[in-house]
Amino acid sequence: MTKIVTNAAPLIHLCWIGEINLLPNLYDEIWTSTYVYHSELLFPRELLDFRDINIKETEPSKNKLEYLLASFKGKINYGEITCAAIYSERDYNELLIADKKAEAYLINHGINVRNFLELSYIAILNGLFDEEKARAYLRKAVERCKPSKRVRDRFTEEGFDFLLEDL
Repeated sequence: MTKIVTNAAPLIHLCWIGEINLLPNLYDEIWTSTYVYHSELLFPRELLDFRDINIKETEPSKNKLEYLLASFKGKINYGEITCAAIYSERDYNELLIADKKAEAYLINHGINVRNFLELSYIAILNGLFDEEKARAYLRKAVERCKPSKRVRDRFTEEGFDFLLEDL
């Protein structure tokens, strides 16, 4: 069973590009922090409906949250920190994010990060997208979030660097 934790940004981006329903086709469980669920996933209506049906919420432990707040204070936002705390404490496969800066800090703390741009090739691997659909997804997605060097490297490692050629 594949379980992810996500903060608000990937969900908002996916909603904006019309691909929010991709997540339940890729993951068995989608989790976020109670903070993100109630404070950051508030609009548009499509996102609220998706949240209510597909996303589970949980709280990180006080100790883990305080530790990560001290480690990341001023470097990444509170929602990302709460999701990182949840990821660190439980059996999740990856933390879905969209922020390049947060990505680097989280990886340095041993967190398995998946950028929402990578969902394009994950969808191909799962038979949900063909190459044309993945390219269309990426064209819309990069208007909101440019790929970091790590994301570009991941596309290359996975054999999908051709998807980034026209971007």
